[in-house]
Amino acid sequence: MGITVNLVTYLVGTMHLPSSTSSKIVSNFAGTTLLLCLLGGIIADSFLGKYWTIVVFYLIDALGVGALAISTGLPQLRLAPCNTSLPNKCEQANAFQMGVFYTALYATALGIGGIKSSVSGFGSEQFDDKDEKEKSQKTYFFNRIYSFINIGTLLAVTVLVFQKCLGSLIIHILKNVVAAVRKRNLKLPPSADLLFEDTPVGSRIRRTAQYRCLDKAAILVEEDHNTNESSSTTSPWRLFSDKNRGNKNVTIATLSISAFLLLPQFIIVGNGEGFMYSGQLNFFITQSPKGMKAMSTGLFQTTISFGYLASSLLITLVKRVTGGGDGHGWLTDHINNWRLDMFYALLAILSLINFGAYLLCASWYKPSTSEVDIALNEVVVVTGATGSDQNKE
Repeated sequence: MGITVNLVTYLVGTMHLPSSTSSKIVSNFAGTTLLLCLLGGIIADSFLGKYWTIVVFYLIDALGVGALAISTGLPQLRLAPCNTSLPNKCEQANAFQMGVFYTALYATALGIGGIKSSVSGFGSEQFDDKDEKEKSQKTYFFNRIYSFINIGTLLAVTVLVFQKCLGSLIIHILKNVVAAVRKRNLKLPPSADLLFEDTPVGSRIRRTAQYRCLDKAAILVEEDHNTNESSSTTSPWRLFSDKNRGNKNVTIATLSISAFLLLPQFIIVGNGEGFMYSGQLNFFITQSPKGMKAMSTGLFQTTISFGYLASSLLITLVKRVTGGGDGHGWLTDHINNWRLDMFYALLAILSLINFGAYLLCASWYKPSTSEVDIALNEVVVVTGATGSDQNKE
């Protein structure tokens, strides 16, 4: 997860690939990783066993991550920074650079795939089904392993997120507020083009009508220049342009909504995934024959991989069908031109179809008594009969 959550940032910011292309690469990587779980399961059940499969694929994983670190660190494989002052001056990674990156990335995918197919099955085998206490603990094991997976995910998206330090956001806000308070008695110019702006044209977004009092921080007056130094530098505590990074060339207004509007939906989806993942993992391991537990876990992970690969295909199709020559569409490189509402509506329809398919498969499934339960019942019957005969005698 530490690799996955940083891939888009790295591919866009360092390799200079389009955001949609970077998203497809991430989806393909995640999908391939889970698809390789099936290979790892077959190797574990048929050749090496779970323990040695974990050992071997951990070594492959370590080699892949090491190669990935080298591919991202060598100066020969890194690109020069973009010239943000000029349009379309970002040189994309060439075939050799991407080839080295892909080799390291998919070696990592191979290692992870082999590990994931065996770890849960190997852990579940440490519990004795003939012991009622351990049998009940086995159920909680799947909840615990899923909890640890999510703890790792949480650390990945909070601690390991790769981003250059741009200074504290709180300090930026304070600078804006202080500069605006100092100029509270000044009048705003009739046009936003007359406000101070020190960011490149390509990285600006359109100013909004909200909190226009903070725009006063960008009013340029003679006193703003620091005359105590030899150079004509400007103190950001007196003159600040970061409220909205303004651009008269942008024709579409910035949407005044927050990304946190997606939070309730993500909470619902996350809770659903939590119930589904631990339940499915338990189902595939407990309901499969003894010699197919790792492979059945691989099959379970493979179904998730199909989702990632389908996601990559879906992005390609949506861009091709809805994208126009004017840079607009459901998914474009500039978020202000996106129609995410339509894209999410499409995902909702696909989710309903998926739910219908699940109900159909669930109606076909017929639960069966496990061989362990049958053996225990036979022991109870035989023991009871023997005791009754002894009492009669």
